[in-house]
Amino acid sequence: WEAIIESNNRVDGLTLMSMLVRAVETGDPEAPRAAQLLERVATDPQHSCHVEALDTLLRQGHPWAIERTRREVMESVGAYLGQTVDRVTSMAGALGPQFAEVALARLARPDVDDVDRVLLCRLLTGVDPDRAADLVVGYALDEPGIVSRGMLPLVADLGEVGLERLQREVTTDRGAGLYVYAAAHLKSGSALPVLEQIVLDEGRDPAIRRQAFDCIARLESGPRDDSLRRLARALKDADWSERARLL
Repeated sequence: WEAIIESNNRVDGLTLMSMLVRAVETGDPEAPRAAQLLERVATDPQHSCHVEALDTLLRQGHPWAIERTRREVMESVGAYLGQTVDRVTSMAGALGPQFAEVALARLARPDVDDVDRVLLCRLLTGVDPDRAADLVVGYALDEPGIVSRGMLPLVADLGEVGLERLQREVTTDRGAGLYVYAAAHLKSGSALPVLEQIVLDEGRDPAIRRQAFDCIARLESGPRDDSLRRLARALKDADWSERARLL
């Protein structure tokens, strides 16, 4: 094991990582030594298996790995922060609230650049959608820019929490458009009442109203057909009626 780690050969190292993990998880007599070697690789940023070892320790709730990852969330930038976000969102589990707190603390700092702000919001969405909703929707409603564009996939990732938060914004074209976007991705019947509201709102952009109308047909649950017929009768317009019939 020592020789493989010293060689820093990634192929051999990854094979060894799986053996070390198995030793630790099965309570093998060599488990203490295996844990030491995992820590050794995880603490060596130059080792080719550094990331995998750190991931393993984080999954196991190792105090050092948790603290190291918290520090990375607070201090890393760019691609390195992106790797950390991927690690946390894929395995945070019960540790999610801890990392949510760290992400919120860093987002409160004025020196965070736009790319890193998007990454931190992705982390927050992945581990605590309830706390992310206000922040993500708020950024998404801002004037077009790196941050607002980066929020689009996150608005969809928020799920039902995002739809509920966006209900308060459908009285503007941008808010209504975001709601339709999220509903089209989620395809939940819970979006029906608000989609109907958007379609019937003559103050909204006609294109957004048509998108909301079409979105109703793509939902995977709820009385879609009844909704489309009801809307066609309410709108009393031949074009809307024909669109409803086609859908």
